[in-house]
Amino acid sequence: MTPPTENAITPEKVASFFLLVEALDNGGADGRRAGALTELPCGPGVVELDVGDTSPRLEPVQPDAAVAPEALRFEPIQIAGRDALVMAVPPGLEVRVNGRPTPRLAILDVADQVQLRDAVLHVTRFRKPYVGPPTPEHRGRRCPVCSVSFDADTRVFVCECNAVLHAEEQGTKPDRDLLQCSSLGTCPDCARPVSMTTGFVYTPE
Repeated sequence: MTPPTENAITPEKVASFFLLVEALDNGGADGRRAGALTELPCGPGVVELDVGDTSPRLEPVQPDAAVAPEALRFEPIQIAGRDALVMAVPPGLEVRVNGRPTPRLAILDVADQVQLRDAVLHVTRFRKPYVGPPTPEHRGRRCPVCSVSFDADTRVFVCECNAVLHAEEQGTKPDRDLLQCSSLGTCPDCARPVSMTTGFVYTPE
């Protein structure tokens, strides 16, 4: 297997914010879901959601574009090394987050719920972890768990925070020599759970 190029692994490819749009029957009066969730990727950059549109979609926003009266704007950012989603609310638009009135600018995280007149936006992230041979950038670095350097013959797991851990498979070498640092369960750098599963980290029940 040919190792990926040095710039093949980026935070956007490891995990990205999504909005899961839940349309409600009767304008949300009885809280019943009207159908399947609509998956909308957020970013890169600023995107806009017209809450009056019957077909919800996120559109890229130009820096000098005027704010529509019924449009929410979202932008993925980092705060103290942690990923977050900023939501900007135009004046006069009634929006609630987790049941409470929201200010003009709100910081959203996974599992937050944005309540509109006839829909709920569930904030989640799509995680696609990298598991495979170390990239040229990673070779020679030391694993934060075992302090053994990464070489071309090993297998690694890359966390969302870009920490790299050994993740060698059984059968590739004697068990006593296996380096399975990712099996500890949490990343030593950011304390996120180590998951090698591709998919949404949160979906509403």
